[in-house]
Amino acid sequence: HWTQNRCALSRRLWRALASLKGDLMNEMPRLKSRNVRDAIKEIENLDLATCADAEIEESIGKLINGYQVRAPIFREGLDIYRARLFAQKPGNISELGPPPTSLVTSYGRGNTVGESVFYSTNSKGVPFYELKCSPGDRVVISKWRTSPNLVLNHVGFTEETKERLSSGRDLDDIYSFVRDTNNYSELNEMVHEYLGVLFSQPVLPEAQETTYRLTSAIARKLTQGNVIHGVIYPTIQMSGNADNVLLKKAYFDNYVDFVHAEFIEVDQLNSARYSGTVLDSVSSINETGTLVWAPSSLGAC
Repeated sequence: HWTQNRCALSRRLWRALASLKGDLMNEMPRLKSRNVRDAIKEIENLDLATCADAEIEESIGKLINGYQVRAPIFREGLDIYRARLFAQKPGNISELGPPPTSLVTSYGRGNTVGESVFYSTNSKGVPFYELKCSPGDRVVISKWRTSPNLVLNHVGFTEETKERLSSGRDLDDIYSFVRDTNNYSELNEMVHEYLGVLFSQPVLPEAQETTYRLTSAIARKLTQGNVIHGVIYPTIQMSGNADNVLLKKAYFDNYVDFVHAEFIEVDQLNSARYSGTVLDSVSSINETGTLVWAPSSLGAC
């Protein structure tokens, strides 16, 4: 009798959830071709050198009003890597994480001035290229692990990005969440493609201040609210052959654990490969966050 009641309750619950989902879908804004066309025109006409950040975000908001995304959820934790150039070994773990907001004095691909985020990648070798290291540079590569249920938005996984970066990966077909996002509708795919064009463009140093105002606005709009914790996107410096992961500082502070760090001197770095010598590694961290370095026998990485 209890089993029958429980099954009946389950059926009623599923019907209620299905009805609620239908109601929510009906209430969601839908992409309209005219609105998308007008938003793209507005974005193209922005004077990125003079307009306010809020104006850029407003234009991006018009473009993605009704845009549907299949967001990947990493349930078992994700190993990510971050690198920083250091002449001498850092002393505290705070030097390896997101920078203090007071030190963020310029725009980045995913941050505005005064906004601290955590840039990382899913491959240990990528940071050497992101930092554009030269032989003789000394770098700390730190490894971190996210807690379960990391929810990321995504941008840049498009065929045009693959062609522009000469990537060896089929970026528009590499992940199910990318395929699902494209399959919502042709108009949805169009918005996805256009966002990828804007966000994943290589940027010359002299153009960073203006172009990054646009890409950082895209990142903020794609991570607004408390549900999305960051953005995953193909790394530009390695031709889209690995992924970068940008995390909000609030998520990093609460749900990312330090795993390991190495102090490395770069020996060689070119388009084909990198090599370096591990000088020291972190053996432990004390309760005040001090990094305890253990002299390492010289080894290659």
